[in-house]
This record gives sequence, structure tokens and C-alpha cells, in this order.
Amino acid sequence: MQVPGTGDFASTSEAAHKQVRGEAARGGVNYRRELEIIYTRNCPARLKNVNALLSKWRGKEDSLLRKVKRKYNVKDRDVAGDDG
Repeated sequence: MQVPGTGDFASTSEAAHKQVRGEAARGGVNYRRELEIIYTRNCPARLKNVNALLSKWRGKEDSLLRKVKRKYNVKDRDVAGDDG
């Protein structure tokens, strides 16, 4: 699929790949990474569900991350810049 007005197929392809990987172009948030950090620390058994969650919540990743952070009482500073 072509990005309107750009003539650039690569931009759309990269955006699609980022979405599959759970990365967001908005604000530089990597939803997959943040979810993995939270689940590793709080509920490792849920790590296997990250792909399914990101698929189910596609387009609403901000809401998903807020919900998970609220559930486990995680603050932004608790996951920001964490390399594992």
C-alpha cells in the first residue's frame, strides 16, 4: 500500500512492521517492550499473551498500557529507559 502523496511504499511497510512488533510511532512508545517489562516483573506467566493482547488492542495500545500499568501499580518511571 502506498502512503498518499508520498509515492513511498517503504513508509507504509515499515509502519505495518512496527505495528506487528507492537511498536508505536506515536511518542516513540514501544508497547511490546513496556508490556514485557511489566509482565516480567509482575506476572511472568502472561508474557506468552503479549502478541495476542497487542493484536486485540491494535489501535488502542495506549489504553491497554494504561490498564496494565494501573493493574500492577506501575509508574512511567518504573519502565522508562529500562533495558532489562
